Formats: sequence, C-alpha cells, structure tokens
Amino acid sequence: MSTHNPALDAAGGPNGDYNKASALFVVIAVLAIMFAGWGFIVNTLAPQSLQLEFAGKEIFFADFKQKLLGGLVMGLLGAAAVFVAEFMLAGWRESSFRHLMRTSKTGWSDIVMFILDQVRLTRLILIVFTLGIGLASGEWLNRFVLQQTGIQIGVGHWPIYVQLPVIYLIYTYLDYWTHRVGHMKTFWPIHRFHHAAEDFYILTSVRVHPADLSSLFILSVPLMFLAPSVQTLFLLFAWQSFLRMLIHSRIPSNWGWVGRWLMQSPMDHRMHHIRDMSEGQGMNYSLLPLWDRLHNTWRPGGYPALEIGVDAKDDRAYRHGAWVMPDLIRDYVDFIRNVGAKLGLCETYYPTPIPSKTKLAKAEAETAPAGLQKVS
Repeated sequence: MSTHNPALDAAGGPNGDYNKASALFVVIAVLAIMFAGWGFIVNTLAPQSLQLEFAGKEIFFADFKQKLLGGLVMGLLGAAAVFVAEFMLAGWRESSFRHLMRTSKTGWSDIVMFILDQVRLTRLILIVFTLGIGLASGEWLNRFVLQQTGIQIGVGHWPIYVQLPVIYLIYTYLDYWTHRVGHMKTFWPIHRFHHAAEDFYILTSVRVHPADLSSLFILSVPLMFLAPSVQTLFLLFAWQSFLRMLIHSRIPSNWGWVGRWLMQSPMDHRMHHIRDMSEGQGMNYSLLPLWDRLHNTWRPGGYPALEIGVDAKDDRAYRHGAWVMPDLIRDYVDFIRNVGAKLGLCETYYPTPIPSKTKLAKAEAETAPAGLQKVS
C-alpha cells in the first residue's frame, strides 16, 4: 500500500519536486541585477566625497563613493538579494520576511544575533568568553614565521584569477572540518546554539555562538596565515556570507546537480539541521558538497516540512527570544564543563547528544551476548 500523500508533498513533504536547478539561476540573476543596479546608481549619482553639518560641526566623508561600494553595504545588498529571490521562488506565505514579521521567539533570536553581528558586538563577546584568546591572528603568525626564518609564506602576489579558486577550495575544506569539530561532543554545546533554531529565516545564518573557537583556529588563523590579497578576501567573504544566508533560506530547491557537487542547497542544509538526531545528526557539513562526498558525509533528501532544531527531551531546552544571553551563557558553561571533563576536572554536561543509529547498533552488538547477536 502506497504511503504517498500528494497533499503533504504539495505543502513541502518528502516526495515533492525540489530538483530545480533553475532556482539557483534565478538567485544568481537577482544578485547580479541588484549589484549592477546599485553600482550604476552610486557611480552616476554619488559624489566622490561628502561634507555635512550637524549640531554646528562639519562632518567630512572622504571616499564617500567607495564606502557605498564597501563590504558592509555590499553585504547588506547580498542579504537583500536573498530575501528578494526567496520571495520570488517560495512566495510571500513562505518568505522569511513574513515569518520574521510575526516575530516568533526563535525568529527574535535570529534578528538579535544578526544585529549584534553587524555592529561587531559578537567580536567583543568572543574576546570576553575566550579570555582574550579570540584576538589570535593569522597575520601575526605569518609575520612571526617571516621574522624567525626569513621565509615569506603567502599567496597574495598571485593573480586573483588563480588566487581566488585556490583560496576558496582551502577555505571550504577548512570550513568543513570546523563544522565537523563543532558536532563533536566537546564542542557541541557551542555549535548547538545555531542548531537550536526551530526554522530557517535567512538570518539564521548568523545565529552563531560568539565563543566558537574552532572556527578561529581551524579556519580563520590558517587562512590568514596564507596572506591572500585584500581583493581576494573581500570576494571570498562576500560570497560565503551570501551562500550561508542562501542555504538558510526557505527556497524549496536542492539546486539539482549543482547542489549535489558544487554548492550546498537550502534543502540539503535543512537535512543537516534535522531535529531527529537518532537518524545521525551531522551530515552535509560543507558549503562545497564535494568535500562531504569525499569524506562520506553527504546525505540528500531534505524537504521544506522537515522538522529542525534540537530535541528538548534529549538535549537542552532553549528559551529563545530577543534576550539571547541566558542561552549563550548556558551553552558556554556546558562547553567549559566538557573541556573540564576532558581534563578530568569535572563531569561532562548532561544530557549528551544522541549518537547515530549506526553507533547505537554497533554498541548494542558489542555488548550483546555472542549467541544473541544479529547475523546480517
């Protein structure tokens, strides 16, 4: 007897048609049009410099035109492009903008973390939580090696068309391992804050615990040690920021073959956030699916109605809402307890993440009497 339910699939069920590579081209077209339009407006209408008078004082903005084409503005423009593309492809009813306007508690947490990130307060929280370790710098390490050995390590002098793809491959591979480490028992409490989101609202991409040291030492310091050019870093971080917002959108597509090999999709990332951890929490780690396929951590099959989040019965219950500090502090304390347990100073936090079914089956096989073990 078939269990196929057309009504469920039409509402975002597992058997719906999400193999839409064309959706990605719509997204890229929207991004290109918005960037080109903004560039035309700035270059046509904006002055090179700007002088204003406020409260009897003159305020002078040098390179005003350049600032309008700078990282912050282009980042916000990229976010706007994702919102517009999502509206076009998912419709108003499913759009992140509509859901954020309804201000659910989990949505408020996303909004507040986005604001904290934009005003760089997350950087301050990182420094406080890590007792200054968060100030570690790959540029300093590069200079230290140069001073001690006389060897200049860096790719900044390479042509940008060579430098950019090489750095992107390195970045995505380091990011893959950063993400995997975040799912290890010791570091899970820090990464868990991101997975606590109960739905995707685009801004979920920046719902990240500020004390995430794994990304600092596995990703940021090694990457900056290679000393890529400023132009390469700008393009790299603009693209990865755009892509992270895109995979946390509500666009019902897996990008087709592009999503299977080159660029993670919203549906595949939703599978990564699956709430039922007994199915094996922690698949589809990389922005570049090639690395997941290489390490056998690729798992397709996500769909819009798939429930995401962390299970309050088996993990930590989250209060969510605009006041995010209680959740951040509790997760940070759990992380410190895990580190202390590794050092033999205390017990680990309780409860622990659920292991995958494969690990459970293996554990049961090892503990069962020989005569009762299943024969496959």
